[in-house]
Amino acid sequence: MTDLQCPATVALLANGAPPPPWLARLPVAAADIAEALHRHGLDAKPPALVAVDSSDWTLLQDS
Repeated sequence: MTDLQCPATVALLANGAPPPPWLARLPVAAADIAEALHRHGLDAKPPALVAVDSSDWTLLQDS
């Protein structure tokens, strides 16, 4: 993930989960969450709070 210019925090929600109210003011990208977590070596299920930077994803909190 060398294309990131600065660290980011990602909130991952389960499919069909109601979005939290604060999500309306943030940009959102969609993906298969479970697959994305697994692909980055994280043993977690959505919802999960993940820090993303140019070197890797780091699990901050999961369900």
